[in-house]
Amino acid sequence: MKWGLAVIAVALLASACGPEPVEPVVQPPGTTVISDVVFAITQQDTANGALVATGTVQNTGNVPIGVPWYVAADFYGDAGYAIRLGGSFTEILTPIEANQSTFWTIRFSSSNVNVYDFPVFYVSNLKAYYPTAR
Repeated sequence: MKWGLAVIAVALLASACGPEPVEPVVQPPGTTVISDVVFAITQQDTANGALVATGTVQNTGNVPIGVPWYVAADFYGDAGYAIRLGGSFTEILTPIEANQSTFWTIRFSSSNVNVYDFPVFYVSNLKAYYPTAR
């Protein structure tokens, strides 16, 4: 009986959360978001005890993106974005001019999450930012 109530509670929470994920927690305070970028995820895998997402980011603005800058993402265990596993970020040391693209890779691991329980995972809330307010 307890399991049945737990399943119902999880289902209600998942439906209440809706399909849109929340803003990431991984962006530190005092940073500056880079708004003129477009992300594409090209590969997702579980490797060496981590969830790994790889992709490209294009600078769609008129101003070059200087180094260093960061890409952050949230990792989810379900397609409805109700099970947030956590977030991570990676430093990018490649500047990109307007209309240029570069590659990024983000790894997520946690002592609280067995990543092998999530062979299928979801990445959302990709965000580019500078490390300090500019």
